[in-house]
Amino acid sequence: MSLFTLEDIDETYLFWFSDPEVVQHLDVRHVVHDKDLLITSAKNRIEDPNCYFFSICAKSGEKIGTVSLRKEPFDAVGSYGYLIGTRKYWGGPFALQAQIAILDFGFEKIKLRRIWGGATANNLASLFNFKRLGFVHEGTRRQAFTDVDGKIVDSIEFGLLAQEWAQHRIHLIK
Repeated sequence: MSLFTLEDIDETYLFWFSDPEVVQHLDVRHVVHDKDLLITSAKNRIEDPNCYFFSICAKSGEKIGTVSLRKEPFDAVGSYGYLIGTRKYWGGPFALQAQIAILDFGFEKIKLRRIWGGATANNLASLFNFKRLGFVHEGTRRQAFTDVDGKIVDSIEFGLLAQEWAQHRIHLIK
């Protein structure tokens, strides 16, 4: 992982957000993304003192996605999300590795006590990763979103406490 900069908004980054399959489970799936909108969005994250925004890189140095963590301004809790935008890396170790790195960063570096995230009920890969990472199912927001096909889907919410991460992380590193 490396800090995301405006220079990271290149043709590959633009392509990720124009690919309906890549954004199908993201909050931004219904928005047409042009370069100006992506620059504004990235600039807002970069300039937000409570947001930590990183590029996910393959061993070759190729940028293949992003991961971000947003700390609540007045409390030691935060939420995170990630995107593997380059399809040839789907199903590989990069999503899991990026999530381990952002959880370590959140709990160890900025001393959060809780990190939460969510996924639509039809995002099976993310649901699997939440469970694999030791997150606890905290609730379901019924009929929370409309997917790209117009189907109404639930949002599944997960949370992880610092002490749970400390215990669970040991099993991931073996």
